[in-house]
Amino acid sequence: MTSFFKTMSASTAFLVASAVAASAQERSSWLGGFLGNIFDRVTGGNHAPAHNVPEIDASSGLLAGAAVLASLVLAWEIRRRRRG
Repeated sequence: MTSFFKTMSASTAFLVASAVAASAQERSSWLGGFLGNIFDRVTGGNHAPAHNVPEIDASSGLLAGAAVLASLVLAWEIRRRRRG
């Protein structure tokens, strides 16, 4: 049970870190402007300009999430069978 909580806390930390990084790239929000200014101070403002990238639609996002979930369930099942 403790490994479940470790996994969930690591997943939550990764989600928060990626959300903060994503908001730092958008300077229109107060958090993005604040984090972007910190990033500019640390790097000296020398970074490549942003490029347009294709967005992930909801169905692709759900498929990606399902693939990750399926691989986690498969790994859990393999570990369960090796133990018992």
